[in-house]
Amino acid sequence: FTPKKEEEESQPAKKTYTWNTKEEAKQAFKELLKEKRVPSNASWEQAMKMIINDPRYSALAKLSEKKQAFNAYKVQTEKEEKEEARSKYKEAKESFQRFLENHEKMTSTTRYKKAEQMFGEMEVWNAISERDRLEIYEDVLFFLSKKEKEQAKQLRKRNWEALKNILDNMANVTYSTTWSEAQQYLMDNPTFAEDEELQNMDKEDALICFEEHIRALEKEEEEEKQKTLLRERRRQRKNRESFQIFLDELHEHGQLHSMSSWMELYPTISSDIRFTNMLGQPGSTALDLFKFYVEDLKARYHDEKKIIKDILKDKGFVVEVNTTFEDFVAIISSTKRSTTLDAGNIKLAFNSLLEKAEAREREREKEEARKMKRKESAFKSMLKQAAPPIELDAVWEDIRERFVKEPAFEDITLESERKRIFKDFMHVL
Repeated sequence: FTPKKEEEESQPAKKTYTWNTKEEAKQAFKELLKEKRVPSNASWEQAMKMIINDPRYSALAKLSEKKQAFNAYKVQTEKEEKEEARSKYKEAKESFQRFLENHEKMTSTTRYKKAEQMFGEMEVWNAISERDRLEIYEDVLFFLSKKEKEQAKQLRKRNWEALKNILDNMANVTYSTTWSEAQQYLMDNPTFAEDEELQNMDKEDALICFEEHIRALEKEEEEEKQKTLLRERRRQRKNRESFQIFLDELHEHGQLHSMSSWMELYPTISSDIRFTNMLGQPGSTALDLFKFYVEDLKARYHDEKKIIKDILKDKGFVVEVNTTFEDFVAIISSTKRSTTLDAGNIKLAFNSLLEKAEAREREREKEEARKMKRKESAFKSMLKQAAPPIELDAVWEDIRERFVKEPAFEDITLESERKRIFKDFMHVL
């Protein structure tokens, strides 16, 4: 204390102070105590020794006023010191918590005793009470557990994405690659080999990631197969459609009709590329389509025959046994209604109508034959009933005049027939 006092006395001049009010003087005295860092537990005597040489000591004239201000200062300082101590202790607790949370040797499974062995001699460890240490330690373990889980989650996600990216870029990994093969490919992959975290990836996670990748490749493979199948089916369908158009062209040109045969048209059909494109593809063959086409034409026959008969009726034309197909076609073709008719069906209709004409002719001939037979019978009856009877050696020319006026004689118009019937009659006699 004495050297400090001598130092102060050696100063050339002391600072002077003035106070306008009692309150200002009191405040100046308190500032003096604060400036000299008088502790809250100091006695008046101890404080006086620290401040007596300062001009502000005289700010308050009365000793009682000085002591009153001193006591007020002590109360306020004690309050501030306690608050500061609390703040420092709080900071010590927070520092302790940060220290544990960020120390590389601390994990969620580190026991308190182990931590005490590692950090027990450090100031940060001893700055707080045992009770608070234990409480904070439990909080730190909970924090580290949560942090480790989140880090593990992020690492798992990171490794998953990294492995997935590597697999996506490995051309030698296909939908049929096995896990054993994939592991060897990965070991040969520079990106994987240089990634230590990825190599430490959980084996089960790696397997699941690989399986998902394979499923994605299988899906892509299946989708590609379906696309290829659809393209192939589309190509086959277009081939069938093109061949169908080819058959339409043959039909329009009159080469293909309901009476056509495969063997007949095969030289023409087989020389066209649209037939060649049909070869070897599954489903309906060119022969099948040809047969279907002809069957469809045949199925139109009854409707087209009705149209043909209507045309003939309108033209007043009847097919007879001597009608030629050319004449028949000429009549049918003379109207626009014939443009959609199939050439084969026209031929079939002609054949049908010609058959009917021939049937009518045969029936007419039969009727003529029956009539002729009746006339012959009447002629023979006339000869048989002749009076006098015809002699066995009679000659037709000799007896002819006897019958010229008979109806039976007149019904036989040809003389040669009369002679024939007479000869037959004489033969029976």
